[in-house]
Amino acid sequence: MAKLVAEEGNLKGLILSLENGKEWVIGRDPDTCQLLIEDPVASRKHLIVRETDEGIFVENLSSTNPVEINQEEVKEPRLLKHGDTVKIGSGLYRFYMDTEAMVYPESNDISSQGAGLEKQAKPEEEAMTNPSNQSDINPEGALTDSAATSLAGDPKEGEAYNAEEGLKHDTIFDDKSEEEVLAAIDFDIVETGKWLLKVISGPNNGAEFNMQTGKTYIVGTDAQSADIIFHDTSVSRQHAKIRVADDDSLSIEDMGSKNGTLVDGAKLQAKGPLSPNSVVTLGTTSFVIFDREGEMQTIISPLLPSIVKMLQKEEDKKEEKEKEKKEEKPVKPLPPPKPQISIEDLKEKNKTTLTAFILIAIVTGLFGLMAVGALSLFRSEPVQVQEVVEAESMLKDAMSPFPEVQFSYNKANNTILLIGHVLTDNQKKQLLYNLQGLSFIKNIDDSGIIIDELVWRDINPMIARNPKWRGISIQATTPGNFQITGYLKSRKDLEELTEYLSSNFVYLDNLENKVFVEEDVVSSLKTRLQAQGIKNLRIELSNGDLSIRGALPQGKQAEFKEIITEYSKLPGIRSFQDFVTESEPERSMIDVTDRYEVSGISRSGGANLSVVVDGRILSKGDILDGMRVTEITPKAILLEKDGVKYRIELR
Repeated sequence: MAKLVAEEGNLKGLILSLENGKEWVIGRDPDTCQLLIEDPVASRKHLIVRETDEGIFVENLSSTNPVEINQEEVKEPRLLKHGDTVKIGSGLYRFYMDTEAMVYPESNDISSQGAGLEKQAKPEEEAMTNPSNQSDINPEGALTDSAATSLAGDPKEGEAYNAEEGLKHDTIFDDKSEEEVLAAIDFDIVETGKWLLKVISGPNNGAEFNMQTGKTYIVGTDAQSADIIFHDTSVSRQHAKIRVADDDSLSIEDMGSKNGTLVDGAKLQAKGPLSPNSVVTLGTTSFVIFDREGEMQTIISPLLPSIVKMLQKEEDKKEEKEKEKKEEKPVKPLPPPKPQISIEDLKEKNKTTLTAFILIAIVTGLFGLMAVGALSLFRSEPVQVQEVVEAESMLKDAMSPFPEVQFSYNKANNTILLIGHVLTDNQKKQLLYNLQGLSFIKNIDDSGIIIDELVWRDINPMIARNPKWRGISIQATTPGNFQITGYLKSRKDLEELTEYLSSNFVYLDNLENKVFVEEDVVSSLKTRLQAQGIKNLRIELSNGDLSIRGALPQGKQAEFKEIITEYSKLPGIRSFQDFVTESEPERSMIDVTDRYEVSGISRSGGANLSVVVDGRILSKGDILDGMRVTEITPKAILLEKDGVKYRIELR
């Protein structure tokens, strides 16, 4: 079963199992993704993994933060190989074809692990150092029956002992089966090989690892790919490779580690043979590999590699002296007797010697004063402060064209971290070019930079899939600031769009809403016109084109033009069409003829003086249902209430 295991990032240790299907979508959308990752840098649909007859292929789905395999951007479907690294969002994942190279649980207490290894190695060390114990171990590395009996302890009186069933004794626990009892006893004798790797210094001091003939071992700190794991921060993830050939010859190779590999104090440049009992140093950890069946030698601490070389030279000198002693040499003649020195000569010689000592002391003192002065001169620290100030000022100058990008500079490892927004990909390249020109920067982490152009290019096609939203688009006006514009028919469409963006647009807090809702504009315009006594007008608005049709009441032309001028200046109104005509005064009034019955009219000289409405005689100035009669014409009765005019037709 293939898997993706997170090695770096906020989700370190996460395992994505590629099972139960032939195709898996990986991202942070729980509705559309089969494998979910809670990474804010990852896209909703970041990549798709397909299983074919040829193997497992990866296809990139994110344009904001593309997938990278072995630090190479994936532009087309690519076949995964065992051990490939896959960058998804801010995390780094490693691909495994099967479950053998999975993440093993790490012990929380390193010292307890080392103690366990020491306990495991004690029976073997006692067998090497104590000849009496060697007889209990057969050539194949298994314990004899007598040794097993001694390890298990002497049986008590009254208890029967059987070599096949093991030692029986009283217990308060339930009886276990023979398989469970045998499975509980594990002396790790089967894995014992001819070679033993023993750590002699460092955080894992005292740990031992058995090595088998014909196998290769990777030494490092990576629990997923290393065979021998050191808990040492100075050791690389895959530091060195040790090979035990079938003929029991050893070879060692450095795997491109940062601190290098030292063999007896000499740095390893290429793959080469490794002699038994040689001191191998990886960072602050040192170990030796010795033959259990060979001759044991005293191990020198690797803290001072020069001591090893001096002791080796002394051993060579001793061997040469022993050879010289064995050879016969002629007896040297006795030296001639020394001449006798008088007392006066002896006094003169002492005076000369004393004078020489005084001169030497004076010269030594002068040199000491000069050395102290030189040290005090070069110990001045203002130079370092000046370098730090220059570095900060140079970084600010390089970052000044990009105010929306923040940086954090680590002086310890000369690494700069960038976080923020840029408009286009060219601006990001210009920013990196400015920083690469600074000699003191060794590493640039630009994973936190967001290119706004890629963001709105990714979201706009998704919005256009809905026919109601085809007039809507998102653009970036300034780095980190987005703006949504367009036309919608109703407020319901706006609510649906807002709900969609809240689930699919990450930078909703930086989004400015400039969507023009036609329903809101038409409703607002009708309210304004009715407040001025202008009714019965048909208002239409489509994609910014405003048109008004109908009859305008007499005397409302000025109010109508004022309102239309105000609305035509709105940002969403592109054009205005006026099809309004001014109607007769009577036609502009509200007709209430069907509500009243006129049964009589009184005229004098061709003019109506009074009328009979619903049995009441009314003349100019009378009140009818709260409406005041303003005029009686041959054709109609004109009334008014609260500024609104009404008419009753005379038939």
